[in-house]
Amino acid sequence: MYNPNEITTIEQVKAFFTHLVTVRSLNFNPDESFDQYVEIGGEGKATFTDEEVKVYDECMERCWNICTEQDVCIYELSMSAHGWDELIEKENDPKA
Repeated sequence: MYNPNEITTIEQVKAFFTHLVTVRSLNFNPDESFDQYVEIGGEGKATFTDEEVKVYDECMERCWNICTEQDVCIYELSMSAHGWDELIEKENDPKA
């Protein structure tokens, strides 16, 4: 379960990413601020409120710090949350 105040481990990073994909239905990029997302099919209305942007951006910053400190690829965690594990395996396979 994702808790914005308790992202301190890789497992909690994964939980945050899973929250973004499953609860918020977001195809996110760890490089983007959450103020960049707009609703599809609308008139460019922001997906997140200013408060949500602040909370989510702070969470993503913590995720970056944790991944950097533990030498874990944040992009692989993001791709896994999206269900793209086969792309990760293919990219890491020297025979591919």
